[in-house]
Amino acid sequence: MTIDPITLQSLNGQLGEHRAMRSCAPIDFYMLLAAAGYLDKTIQPSQFCLDLDGRLLKTQGQDWKRPLLSKVLRHKYHAPIVSWQINGPQPTDFSKMKAAGYIETTEEVDFYNKNVLGKSVEQIVRQGFPVIVTMKPGFGSPENKNIHAIIIAEWEDEKVTVIDPDARNPKSVFKPDYVNSFISPEGAGSIIPPKV
Repeated sequence: MTIDPITLQSLNGQLGEHRAMRSCAPIDFYMLLAAAGYLDKTIQPSQFCLDLDGRLLKTQGQDWKRPLLSKVLRHKYHAPIVSWQINGPQPTDFSKMKAAGYIETTEEVDFYNKNVLGKSVEQIVRQGFPVIVTMKPGFGSPENKNIHAIIIAEWEDEKVTVIDPDARNPKSVFKPDYVNSFISPEGAGSIIPPKV
């Protein structure tokens, strides 16, 4: 899967700087949905963000609600989306995850059980699945003062390749320890399973 990077700063003209800089999770989803073939090529990143209902934003911190964002995008683009809390409890049944919107279909539950359950982000990415991950403030740039969402595209022994939609981060390759230290324990992960 080839992921074409998009920066938040490129959306300033269409969204305004405030909204553009808070659209990291939607833009990460845009990149993965496009790479997986779920988006019509005529849908522009700015329109993708504008089409999302503003009620998806939390009132405190202006962070996207990952389960609700996953649910809206799953239905709007008819794409499987598997999301989960990074340090959430291991589900004994999936009713709470389904009710929140993290997962929905039997196929998504099966994918979660096979490829996510009991695994670290590193293990998941090493299986070949790019993961949208919530990062703590400061990842890649001290100018980034908010929690942030990036795509971890590849994970090797000595390097991790990321796609960060914030252009203030000039790097795409980091040491594994650095990446692990910034993965938010309160955050979420998301995968768009490949088409079958």
